Amino acid sequence: MKLKKFNQSFDEQNLLESGFVSPTSEAIIIRIGLIDGKYHWRARTIDDKGNASQWQEFGIAGDIDFEVKLVPLYTQVESDYPSRSETIRWFDDKYGPVGINYNCFDSLLGYSSIRSCGCAITSMVMLGRYYNINIGIDNSSVDPGNINNWFTNNSGYTNTGKLFWDKAIDYLGYIDQTTGKKMVRFDFDFQTDWNVVSTSSRIDDFVNFAKPAVVYNDKFGHYFIADGKLAATYTIKDPAKYNTKTLNDDENPDNKIRDYNNYFATANLFTYLETPKLSSASMYIALASPAELLITDSQGRKLGKDPTTNTFYDEIPRAKYGQEGPILTSDITLDPNQIHKTKVIYISEPINGQYQLQVIGTGEGDYSLESAFFDTQGNINQQEFQSETALGYTAQYNLFTNSENSASTTIELFDETPPEAKIYFNSETQELEIKGIDNMTVNPIVSIIEQNNKKKDEDDEDKHKEKENIIYQIRDEAGNTTKLFFKKIKQEGKKIRAELEGIQYNNGGIIEFKAEFKYEWSLNQDNTIKELEQKIKVEDQFRIKTKYSSKKDETKIEIKTEEGKEKQILPGLVIIKLTTELGVFGFNF
Repeated sequence: MKLKKFNQSFDEQNLLESGFVSPTSEAIIIRIGLIDGKYHWRARTIDDKGNASQWQEFGIAGDIDFEVKLVPLYTQVESDYPSRSETIRWFDDKYGPVGINYNCFDSLLGYSSIRSCGCAITSMVMLGRYYNINIGIDNSSVDPGNINNWFTNNSGYTNTGKLFWDKAIDYLGYIDQTTGKKMVRFDFDFQTDWNVVSTSSRIDDFVNFAKPAVVYNDKFGHYFIADGKLAATYTIKDPAKYNTKTLNDDENPDNKIRDYNNYFATANLFTYLETPKLSSASMYIALASPAELLITDSQGRKLGKDPTTNTFYDEIPRAKYGQEGPILTSDITLDPNQIHKTKVIYISEPINGQYQLQVIGTGEGDYSLESAFFDTQGNINQQEFQSETALGYTAQYNLFTNSENSASTTIELFDETPPEAKIYFNSETQELEIKGIDNMTVNPIVSIIEQNNKKKDEDDEDKHKEKENIIYQIRDEAGNTTKLFFKKIKQEGKKIRAELEGIQYNNGGIIEFKAEFKYEWSLNQDNTIKELEQKIKVEDQFRIKTKYSSKKDETKIEIKTEEGKEKQILPGLVIIKLTTELGVFGFNF
């Protein structure tokens, strides 16, 4: 085979040869290291006796057979790419807003810098320049320093330092001088998983047709460009380890070469538009939690995952649900399972109106819900919610979107169900405990909003406490309240007596009743419960009496209801917990 630049004539020098193959089989020749330019090629076959066929030029003789266009290498670190003088100008710039440091903190500089955090913005610089976009929307030269400045001043970063990818598209766009409208040059296909066959083939289609992808390796928390597909790997442009040429290069830290073990996790695909279009509205929602996101638009179409049925939904057009890992500063291979990832919903051109968003717990823990709405002019409306979740908990948020005015876009927790109460003796604190139970809020706030105190002994307050007309309030995140009206709570030494006489949900009427609680106990030398007697009576409903002995390590339980009497003995210390449900009492243990 002979491969030449189009302006060069074919000769017999520097021929490319494959090994011998059997008749009718394909011969494969790989040529790497090509520079930008237009090429033509021809080939011939030679048998094992040295007999050669005539040269045959590919396609139409005299035509250009293909064109090589390489992604220009730009780095976030000091290097010769594109030049030493240019990279020195930006590598130590503060990344993002002043006063905020991200997971990619630069310990040498003492702040989050482009050197430590700028892999994604530098990858977008390379993408833009590949398509000959050399001037950004602010008329600045497209480089890591200028895109960082524009992102910082135009809300381009999430609260954790990742990119709003739509803002990167905006930066690589322009303002139409006739209409004053913002124009964009890319469509965005968000977060395509490389290890899924149906999507990995789409990534290959991109890079095989000279469309670079911005890929993410979650073992290093790092973004870079994949710009070519070889037989068994990809060619890449790495903004940090800039001498890395392919995804399976051998590790050489001294020469800025990283071994990615032929792996990346996801790819962001950007389709260049030959005819630019008006900038559109978009929606970005990120969840950091042991939970999943499920969003439903006003037409009933869904996007996300329902873990209760293990069902994925992909019904909303121009929308994706995926995961984003953090940008990290690490030269050590990390376990992707140990890297905290966020679930992300991205919707381009959302329809105006109401959406329902559900945060569905898959485990117990805190969660952070971050939302960002961009209108057609690129204005942003950001909100963040902090809460807790647990397996089986679902928090519902109502969203209202307006593509023309992000300021009128709203998101708020929707919950009209007030919390319930759990009342019991706390064997550790040896006090009466009031806990909240809610359908959405894992730990509703419990507080005393009114009380009268009596002191039996000024010198021994801890042993003699008496409160009268105490009102406990349980409040969930949506603002629903439940009030418990105690006539008194009296603690004297190792005895507690309490009387509950009413409950009120939100601003409804007070449901009146009479419930009595009596507890008496003794302690071992290590301050654990030696003996405990519990007596709980709810008038006209039930009576419960228990006796615990640490010597036998068992609890005798007697329950009286209208249906009769029940006795049982259970091992260990059993605590009776009185529960409420819409004003009706129950118990568990």
